[in-house]
Amino acid sequence: DNAKKSYRIAIEKLSTLVSKEPKSKMFRQDLALAQHNLGLLLLDIGELEESGKELEAARTLRQALATEFPETPLLRKELADSYID
Repeated sequence: DNAKKSYRIAIEKLSTLVSKEPKSKMFRQDLALAQHNLGLLLLDIGELEESGKELEAARTLRQALATEFPETPLLRKELADSYID
């Protein structure tokens, strides 16, 4: 429960940063990672509907990043991770 709360706080803060700096690759990448990790945590504790929402949000953001920055292999790897998990 503490981990879930911590991820939600991180997502809220990162979302604010992304809204202020929408072109920031780093903020968007960190937001996607937090969403992805929260989705996996929710999956582990059986909150399937919420898990799906977080994992889809991460996948959507990672797709946008991989498309926008095709020269960054790590972004393509993180997108692939979104489909594996």
